[in-house]
Amino acid sequence: MTATKITSQMTISGPIFQKNADQTFLQNVRRMLDEMSQEAAEDIKQQMAVGASSRAELSIGGRVADRVVGRVTRLEGGVQWRYHMVASPSRNGLDKNEAIALYAGSAEVERQVHAFRHTRSAIRVLKPVIRANLMEGLE
Repeated sequence: MTATKITSQMTISGPIFQKNADQTFLQNVRRMLDEMSQEAAEDIKQQMAVGASSRAELSIGGRVADRVVGRVTRLEGGVQWRYHMVASPSRNGLDKNEAIALYAGSAEVERQVHAFRHTRSAIRVLKPVIRANLMEGLE
């Protein structure tokens, strides 16, 4: 068996890092997190595509990567400005048993590929850069 090395890289650029007096800081953070969540979901899908042909499809049809989505959430009862970026399989439109099958399949793929772990690590490495870019021009 040949070992496959998977690397993740995210590029942070675009209008989010340009000063825009019409938008508040929170709107900029929310927009940045939206963009990052979509990019993270795409990165996870690409990583899951490696070796996908050797894995069985889900019992509900399709592959886990087909259901991975990026989104921004805010915890209920949390601080109003605290948003979280999430990239995970979406169970929208599935009943209880189908959702269980999706999450079981997702756990199995993660054990094999570590797509979520690699993407999370890539984002954590970028935290200082992201923080500096968000604070630029606010002094």
